[in-house]
Amino acid sequence: MRGSAVLTAGAVSALGMPFKVQASAGVKFTEGEHERRGGTLIRGGAVVTMDPAPGTLPRGDVLIRDGKIERVAPRIEPPRGAQIIDASGCAVLPGLVDNHRHLWTTLFRGVSVDHPFGAYFQLVSQRASPRLTPEDVYLGGLVGGLEALHSGVTTVLDWNHACYTREHALRAVAGLRHSGVRGVFGYAAPSTAYGPDVPPTGEDVAAVKRVTDINSLLDLAIAPRSPKQVATVPGGLERIARDVELARSLGVPVTMHTGLDTDADITTLADRGLLGPELTIIHANMLTESSFRRVAEAGGWVSVSPEVEMQMFGLPSPLRAMLRAGIRPTISGDLPASQRSDLFTQQKFLLQVQRLLDWQATGGPLTSLLPTADTLPYVTTNAAASLGMADRVGSLTPGKRGDVVVLNVRDANTLGVENPVSAALTYAHVGNVETVLVDGRVVKRDGQLVGVDEEELHRRVLDAQRRLLAEL
Repeated sequence: MRGSAVLTAGAVSALGMPFKVQASAGVKFTEGEHERRGGTLIRGGAVVTMDPAPGTLPRGDVLIRDGKIERVAPRIEPPRGAQIIDASGCAVLPGLVDNHRHLWTTLFRGVSVDHPFGAYFQLVSQRASPRLTPEDVYLGGLVGGLEALHSGVTTVLDWNHACYTREHALRAVAGLRHSGVRGVFGYAAPSTAYGPDVPPTGEDVAAVKRVTDINSLLDLAIAPRSPKQVATVPGGLERIARDVELARSLGVPVTMHTGLDTDADITTLADRGLLGPELTIIHANMLTESSFRRVAEAGGWVSVSPEVEMQMFGLPSPLRAMLRAGIRPTISGDLPASQRSDLFTQQKFLLQVQRLLDWQATGGPLTSLLPTADTLPYVTTNAAASLGMADRVGSLTPGKRGDVVVLNVRDANTLGVENPVSAALTYAHVGNVETVLVDGRVVKRDGQLVGVDEEELHRRVLDAQRRLLAEL
């Protein structure tokens, strides 16, 4: 089968998950064993490198050894003992990067599909989330990380505002780790807590960073409140400043929800010296072009979550205004409680909303459209750079980590599309994601997550959801 390992050594260990897992076919191997076997050669696909030098190879090979991309070329002779993945009829892409997703809300999947923001906020964020145990946020991180991998997202930032104690945070990080995703833990105050002295404390952050520092697949980010959220809280703005300065001292990203209904926060942040290249503004629906320009001039980023914004906040951030202002946009999945979070869907929503805005601005008919292919950096190179990971992920460049997606573009929904980028961004869906590698390890093969008992996870999530929502 296309995208599958042709050697029996293709199975991966169960990633340390503390529950029953299905036995994988073939020989299980541990981290590092793929190097002794000669690495992994992904052969014969249309390779979309996202690297300007080679560009897209109509037919090419990718060699991964010791967790890193060693070589990309039209033809590579397989090293002795290499695992070979046949990618004929497939597009080979960098693993996608999502820089804003609330993984704990995976436990509430389906609950908020018809909720406006107020209903979601009151039921899930304010009433149910205080009931979460550390094991609940562990399960949310685990299942949310697996969902990301299933859809070709190999790096995800877990914007976690459900960590009521340090133990909650440490278990959330453990969930990310056991899922096998490359995870960034966005440490935020609990959704019900405001003020200058709420979690996380400096000691809380230090405890999590000790864990992320010793795991190559984990990173830390700081997720402060927005100025508007703490406008009436004594010491609230000072707390934001402390959070940003802490992130800068640690060399980690800052991620902040703001700009949903005003752009005044940008002035507040700029006046206090808090705009910078480490900051990603989330949503930004109501930012003016001048505010976008201030963010861009400071080297900052904007992450748009089109589907949830259309449901809960209005129109997504205007793409053309961002581009004119010099923003390098990124796209994120946001809220599993209310919609599927795969980035194929989100990319398409963002592009089509801008086309609708263009119709409204010109009165139509349109004579030109923003190109579909231009949005691929929003979920690869731009998103990686927003997380400070441009040197590790986001493109198939030798020396970067072996995070790769093999996308079947010869399924019925993509037949007849010659350009692999068009196939991926216009017609593909999660069902086309055949094989996924993170750090050179196969975590999805033949369309199935490796070593995961999905029925057991389904039961555990439903049990948690029923308990958390009981009598609310």
